[in-house]
Amino acid sequence: MGLEQAAGMRNFSRPAPPGLAPWADTECMREQPLTTPDRTEPDEATRGILEAVAESVGMTLVASRQLTLENTTRGFASGHELELCSNAGARETHIVYLETNPTKREREGVLTFRDEESGERIAVWLYPRDPELPALPAAVFPEAATTLLRRLGLDPSAVTLTVVAYRPGKRAVVRVEAPEFTVFLKVVRPAVAEDLHARYSLWRLEGVPVPRSLGWSADGFIAFAPLAGTEASQLIADLQPGAFLDAIDDLTARIGAIPSAGAARKSLAERLPWYLDRLLALLPEHTASITRIGEAIARVRERAGAATPVTIHGDLHVGQVFVDPQHPSRITGVLDIDTAGLGDPADDAAAFYAHLVVTAQHHRSRGDDDTAEKCLFLAERARDRWSGRADAGFALRARPIAATHLLGHILTSGAHGAELLAAAESLVAGALVAGAQDRSV
Repeated sequence: MGLEQAAGMRNFSRPAPPGLAPWADTECMREQPLTTPDRTEPDEATRGILEAVAESVGMTLVASRQLTLENTTRGFASGHELELCSNAGARETHIVYLETNPTKREREGVLTFRDEESGERIAVWLYPRDPELPALPAAVFPEAATTLLRRLGLDPSAVTLTVVAYRPGKRAVVRVEAPEFTVFLKVVRPAVAEDLHARYSLWRLEGVPVPRSLGWSADGFIAFAPLAGTEASQLIADLQPGAFLDAIDDLTARIGAIPSAGAARKSLAERLPWYLDRLLALLPEHTASITRIGEAIARVRERAGAATPVTIHGDLHVGQVFVDPQHPSRITGVLDIDTAGLGDPADDAAAFYAHLVVTAQHHRSRGDDDTAEKCLFLAERARDRWSGRADAGFALRARPIAATHLLGHILTSGAHGAELLAAAESLVAGALVAGAQDRSV
């Protein structure tokens, strides 16, 4: 790997903004509830990048641990916790993010590396200095977060912060607990903050129970009141499949009736070639299966045709839906409409189904076979509804989209590859059989 020298790219050690803790504050970094898989040694290329990052701040890499892996528009973003040592022997802990195939636009505080053989570029930044989310540092340190809240007319006497979600380059959610109130700060790209505030307000007026916006800033954050209820993903064992899926259908129908001017997030099915390339590299022992699934997905999508666009959520799954814990079939809220807009309703149905299948695998890997079976049963009942819709092509569109979601989950989790490949193949094989039967009638 060769390090590109560019203006501003080596500026990792600049002073923190007023009110923010220094980057060496390891206690603060440990408070962030990020996903933490078992410690694994990075591959040679990644290790080389992490060592160069340490060198750029005048330190030596002692150990590293991968925290997260996320799909981005163009590649991946992975989070790594680094233990560094100075020449004087002082130890520090930092979190850095590596982004493959990054934008070519110059961004302050970003190191860029280039593989001398492949030409691939890797961007690196120090958490919480996400170059696309300039408000993030102010949202994750107590004094600065208090200042943000006071700008909105909220005056906490003290705050406790928890990062409950972070999607590098996209958004973060910070829970702020004070003696007087609890609010959630959502950090987004500055250009979208005002539009998102307006969208949440519109959806509430249209009767969809999204969080109430308490205000927004052009810096790139929105403050939300908490939702009532509990995430449906936490109550899988208590859900009555028929009644709950009726409530989901009612929710998506209400969402579909909301006027939208722009498009929803692009369907994951559009990224199929990208997923296939990376799966072939990740799971070479499954080359034949991956190739076969990719070809089947492409054939089914070609036959399915286009949908009439309506407003969709864009990322619907049981983790986004809140329910009344006393009556779990009653939906009390829905999160994260940032990806909403005009699109194919089969995208929401496919994401909902695929997420349940993946959730089942996670429960099974932890020894919770009972919850795993309930997830799969709910997924199957949801899939059964695809063929009963007035939209005759719905099931044919949903199956390849759901299969593509399953492929994407393999990449981000790095687990359950064989099981999820089998589930994806079953989906598209069923669609091809159904299509052949339709043509024979």
